[in-house]
Amino acid sequence: ENFLYASRRASLPTLFAFSIALLFSVPAAVVGREFSTVVIDPGHGGFDRGGIPGQRVPEKVVALDVAQRLEKRLRQAGYRVVMTRDSDVFVPLGERTRIANSYRDAVFICIHFNSATRVGANGIETYYYSINSAALAANIHRQVVSGTTSDNRGIRRSGFYLLRRISILAV
Repeated sequence: ENFLYASRRASLPTLFAFSIALLFSVPAAVVGREFSTVVIDPGHGGFDRGGIPGQRVPEKVVALDVAQRLEKRLRQAGYRVVMTRDSDVFVPLGERTRIANSYRDAVFICIHFNSATRVGANGIETYYYSINSAALAANIHRQVVSGTTSDNRGIRRSGFYLLRRISILAV
């Protein structure tokens, strides 16, 4: 899960600069072709808007936009791409897990753009849970950070529900 922390005043250009960095990094980051499928999970959706109250652009909108752009680039690079959602609907975490786990030759990439009222909470973080996913997280993180001027908040191991429950490589 990649997180962009931005203050309530974060501009859309800042979010899209990160988006472009992510879009151009993932094919290079996953070139090791030990898999043929990428499962993309745009965070939130439907009634779950993500972000913080009062935020003008819901996180779910930006996450879906980036996921759809990433889907297109990965397809062009020859990957099979599975989206957990491709419209503004809510997909329960259990269903997202089931979708990801139904592909043995895949990696899972969950996209989020978080917001915080704390001004010091800016930058990019990449999360993984399984030690097997650490190298993928490091590679994607390195590529994303090098493609933007946002702060590098590092790679972190965390027990988010999806990362714990998905049996394929997941970030």
